[in-house]
Amino acid sequence: MNDRWGLMNDRWGLMNDRWGLMDDRRGLMDDRWGLMNDRWGLMNDRWGLMDDRWGLMDDRWGLMDDRWGLMNDRWGWTHACLDVAQAGVLLVSARPG
Repeated sequence: MNDRWGLMNDRWGLMNDRWGLMDDRRGLMDDRWGLMNDRWGLMNDRWGLMDDRWGLMDDRWGLMDDRWGLMNDRWGWTHACLDVAQAGVLLVSARPG
């Protein structure tokens, strides 16, 4: 029951091994370079697809939150269309009749 290389208290066996299946850092559950907790993988990577600044979701110069792009640009199409619409409203409201 208290053997180091047996089945209950072995470090390299099946229950408490670091490089096995349950408590290994480079395996499947708690690995930094694997699939769950890796920085350069798919879930928690800065340069990947979810949490990258220059990618698709949170990039300043991309498509969602860019100042010079399509959604939040000061000099693009959005404010030009708003200015044209406001000018049209002003012309219609200033017309006598």
